[in-house]
Amino acid sequence: MNKFIYEKLIKKVDDITVGINKADLTGACGIDSSFNLAKAFTLLNYGQIAANTLATGKIYTNQIMGMEFYESFYLEQDFIHDTVSGMHLEKDYKLLDLFGVVYNRYMWGMPISFTKVRNKLDNATDNIRIIGKALYALPSAIRPDLMYIIQEKMPTVDEIKTERAKNYKVDATNVNATYQSTDYDNMNILDLQNIIYYKNLWKITMAGAIPTNDELETIIVNIGNNGYEKGKAEFGNITSTSATMTGNNKEYYGTVKLEFTKK
Repeated sequence: MNKFIYEKLIKKVDDITVGINKADLTGACGIDSSFNLAKAFTLLNYGQIAANTLATGKIYTNQIMGMEFYESFYLEQDFIHDTVSGMHLEKDYKLLDLFGVVYNRYMWGMPISFTKVRNKLDNATDNIRIIGKALYALPSAIRPDLMYIIQEKMPTVDEIKTERAKNYKVDATNVNATYQSTDYDNMNILDLQNIIYYKNLWKITMAGAIPTNDELETIIVNIGNNGYEKGKAEFGNITSTSATMTGNNKEYYGTVKLEFTKK
């Protein structure tokens, strides 16, 4: 997990979250990813630790930056319904490119509502028995910003749109819907902080003394920020070494400070 994301998660303050305790964070990685971490330990000059890691195939510690990290059988695999890999599933779950997850144990919720409650005297003891009919909601990420996924590269704009379309809140008739967002979580607008991961653009080509909007957007995408769609943000305070990127409040919100130098 990137150290910057980890620190931002701990210190996060907004209208629904005021920081978190890192003891409430936990993570998981796929078996292949865990094996690669184990191989990394064998390269360290720790003698017996490296030998034990090589012999057992297990990483030296299951803690990363103070978080418990576990192996997951489900990550790094695709489960297609009505096939051997997805027996008894009604939906497809494609997790092949998902190497790991980091989440807060309190981010998930499943609201319960009682539609009918009746009091009844127990025939044997005359004690009052309460019988209730409950409705259970689909599990929802009630604090979605408290979870991050780990992939080899950032998802593209099309991949993000495909996954957002699987939300019951977007289209309840979608037979491929696999999750449900909360009412206050607007899936149609994303935080630029979560999209513009690479903020240092290094050396960029400029026709003039300062870059144009098109020059900035081109390098923003080419450097690896695959989830950003060009033309959906504004740029201000542009100098020869920095610029401020602001969402249009339709597709993206928030502000990001960019750094660069002229090629």
